[in-house]
Amino acid sequence: ISQNGELLRISDFRLSQSPDLITELKSRCSTDKSLRYLRFQKSGLDDSLLSSILSSILQNPSLKEIREISIENENNLTDNGLKNLFEKLILFKNLSKLSLNGTKLNSNTSKSLAFLMSQHFVLDEIDISNCSINTEELEYIIDGVCQSPCLKILNLSHNHINDIGAFIISQSFSNSNLSHIDVRFNNITEIGARALIEAALVEEEQQKKQKQKDFINQILLHGNSIQVSEILNLANISSSSKIKIDITKNILISHIIQKPSSSSSLSSSINKNSLDNSLEESEKKSLN
Repeated sequence: ISQNGELLRISDFRLSQSPDLITELKSRCSTDKSLRYLRFQKSGLDDSLLSSILSSILQNPSLKEIREISIENENNLTDNGLKNLFEKLILFKNLSKLSLNGTKLNSNTSKSLAFLMSQHFVLDEIDISNCSINTEELEYIIDGVCQSPCLKILNLSHNHINDIGAFIISQSFSNSNLSHIDVRFNNITEIGARALIEAALVEEEQQKKQKQKDFINQILLHGNSIQVSEILNLANISSSSKIKIDITKNILISHIIQKPSSSSSLSSSINKNSLDNSLEESEKKSLN
């Protein structure tokens, strides 16, 4: 356990094997008025221990000041433990960032996370990278994104998201407050990348017409399955307003992009059926 001012960090330690440290941790969480950031990483958290720590935090009169909670690579937590976490986090009224990097999510826990998103009015950044998220979990998560009143930054990197998942994400751009989406190191091809980029362009154009400033302005795509020959095509869809697109492993392409023409607009050129057909063709080629 280490503490530096507002940050309390518990990492690379088996808390369950040290009752004295658990007692000390509970005491700090319940009385420390300076506590703002709480981070657990490979600490051996289990359901009972996490519930006990959260209960101690809820006794802290400075609870409302806690702004960030990270629970990373904690693989002893069950569905019930994570559901309990998400339910209690609703009470952390000033919590603005939640990180679950490396903590596996399934459909049940993703549904609970979506409920947290819909009920929290400050939480604007969520990191669920490396959480074994596939299409089923993603549908619940994106539903939560669309219901969130404030979420702007979503990290979905290092998961199992394919082109269908990219299409699901793209549909949230017109129904959410997202400004930054990170889907690095997934299984997205140029088909899914185009869906994301074109949807962002369409939404940007709509927001400009309404003289609003909130729209997707950064899409991180590098480390996916985009063919080299398609990178420049995606980077030069058109040329009107700036959108940052990180589409290769080592190159940040910050270029001028414009709304696609009607013949190549999202509604006419990309839909779920075309994605399904393209995926089927790719699978047939791989079998041959």
